[in-house]
Amino acid sequence: MLFEEFIVQDVRMRFCHSLTEGQKRQWSDYWQQCRHGHPRQHYLFGEVERAKGRVPFFAYAEIDGAIVCAGIFSIRPLFRNILSFEAVCLRGPIFDEVRRGREFLLQVIDYFKRLRVGTVRISPYWYFPEAESVRSMLAEIGFVPYGSPSPGESTGLIDLARGTDQLLASFSRHARYQIGLAGRLGVSVRPIDDSAQGYLGFGCLKRMRAERVIDPMSDAEFKAAFEHVLMPREYGIMLNSYFKDKFLGTLWIFRGTRIANPAGYAVEESAVRQVKSSLSIGPSLWWEGIKWAKEKGCSFLDVEGYKDNADPSDTRYLIYEFKRRLSPTPVHLLGQHVYVCCPPIHSLNSTLHFLSKGWNFAKGLPFRFRKKVQISKLVRDKQ
Repeated sequence: MLFEEFIVQDVRMRFCHSLTEGQKRQWSDYWQQCRHGHPRQHYLFGEVERAKGRVPFFAYAEIDGAIVCAGIFSIRPLFRNILSFEAVCLRGPIFDEVRRGREFLLQVIDYFKRLRVGTVRISPYWYFPEAESVRSMLAEIGFVPYGSPSPGESTGLIDLARGTDQLLASFSRHARYQIGLAGRLGVSVRPIDDSAQGYLGFGCLKRMRAERVIDPMSDAEFKAAFEHVLMPREYGIMLNSYFKDKFLGTLWIFRGTRIANPAGYAVEESAVRQVKSSLSIGPSLWWEGIKWAKEKGCSFLDVEGYKDNADPSDTRYLIYEFKRRLSPTPVHLLGQHVYVCCPPIHSLNSTLHFLSKGWNFAKGLPFRFRKKVQISKLVRDKQ
């Protein structure tokens, strides 16, 4: 259904709640050839946003019938289809020309101002130093970094262009040992296209997120992601690990044309310890995910958050230590940025966000205390 269309100079702007079959093909063609495309900007993820109770807006700019910029923006309306705290574009919008991106974002801002949206939050998928031109453009038109004074995020890339043997050899000795140990014990990693097994993985991830006080994923959101992305195995895959018929853990990966990204990872630690106390199934899960991304033609896997010199006081220290064993190359990625469209609505949203963050911090104290104990033990063992 076409929601709004207008022409600015030589650019035709479109904002739709859903896409026709022809528009889907057009969007997919652009997504596949855009160097800065991200899996979450494939049109399939519009249905995932809809399942989250949000209203997706497929926004794109055309010149002579060809898309030059695109982004899935989603809002949660406070009143019909107007008045919302924010319009969010996860890992987008996607564009390769900074000038076109600027023109597109100016029209997007104007559009959501008319809908009385508090802020527009975006995160174009660009790595530094190339991302510096985008950072400058965003600052020029009024965007500011979101939640941090830094305009970037630390992550790591695993080069998939190497041969399989070279890739495996680049892992740490511990990771290679764990992959071999899992194989010798009879632990298997299987791609999942059955909903019952899918819900095993979802339940594991759901419990992990609750323990760490991370925003929960609803059953409806998982169902949409599983049916549209994970089950078909074209743009995503769910990998579950088993010992005989006992579920041990799960890894979800989404992929673009160049880069794949983990979307969920969780382990049933008590079940793994019952198989063997020294077993870690993470390396074998990630190894199978890496091989899938490589088979799909991806050049890199972004580990989605990584520091090679993390401080033990960092609450994500154990996660970084695990990823370090896969030998990613540290890189800096453009972080989330926001533009304030309506200051009163933005102010109210910021207050509610601050209160929610404080409550989550209090609920997460027991988990953080346990992790600090684990980190202290790990540091002592290293010494």
